[in-house]
Amino acid sequence: MIEKLTSFFQNKTNLVVVVLAGILLMVIALPVKKEEDGQNGADGAKEEAAVILSGSEEDYARAMERRLEETLSRLEGAGEVKVMITLSDSEETVLEKDVTRSLSETGEEDGEGGKRDIKTEDTAENTVFLSESGQSFPYVVKTLPPKVEGVIVLAEGAGEGNVSMELLDAVRVIFGIEANRVKVMKLQGGN
Repeated sequence: MIEKLTSFFQNKTNLVVVVLAGILLMVIALPVKKEEDGQNGADGAKEEAAVILSGSEEDYARAMERRLEETLSRLEGAGEVKVMITLSDSEETVLEKDVTRSLSETGEEDGEGGKRDIKTEDTAENTVFLSESGQSFPYVVKTLPPKVEGVIVLAEGAGEGNVSMELLDAVRVIFGIEANRVKVMKLQGGN
């Protein structure tokens, strides 16, 4: 076996192929850093999402306001845009539950020929806990962000043409809220 390997590596062509294959594997294994294109892009969105999820409701609202201002200001005719978002609830944590259900059916018949069916359903829910380093923690399935209650949009171009309606529709689509929860007004003085 060693003799075969020795003769294999004595051939210069085989040696070159092995060296090139090794270099190729090293290049493939190296981490690649993406070039920034001047915008937040996907990496910026991931970082912002991490800030949003790890911060308070106020941090969440501010981050959403910044994103909304950036998006709405790109609407043709909108100009500078300022936004205020109010939240109705704090974030909600959904825990894993172990649900046990039991169903029992009983049929009874009386002496006069009458029948009666009795159905009983019992449900029990218990929170699932994980143990780590001697401590127990509830198993979190997901964390829901706070819900948007209302939005105020101040825009330089509001009131001109159909800019106000476009801004209103954009906010409604983004947050899935009714028109009466959004107010679009003209931004005073442009700043």
